[in-house]
Amino acid sequence: QHNEMKQISKKYHYLVKMMNKYEKDQYNIWVENVEQISKDNLNSTILKREENDLLSVNFDGELSNCIQEVKYLNLFKMEVPESATNVYDSKDNFRTYTGQLDVLVRQYNIIIQTVL
Repeated sequence: QHNEMKQISKKYHYLVKMMNKYEKDQYNIWVENVEQISKDNLNSTILKREENDLLSVNFDGELSNCIQEVKYLNLFKMEVPESATNVYDSKDNFRTYTGQLDVLVRQYNIIIQTVL
């Protein structure tokens, strides 16, 4: 029975080691990608003209995902790249501005549809 416990303990430690490696690898991939995602999405235009000449607010879901991911990484006291921290710190402004823009865009689109 002692050998069986040693075997179980050995498998457990191997599994923990593999899970930690997987977590670290996933985190490193995220760090590499989040910088580019933040840069690309923050440099894109906030308003987009659709094929029917109506407008839409162009706030990419990847930025929303970034904000959510930073929130959870902060909870776990993990290091977060500066670009992702800046996006996270601006989340309230993004929410306010996109909300206000969304209202304006809807009103604009109603006017355009009514006139046309």
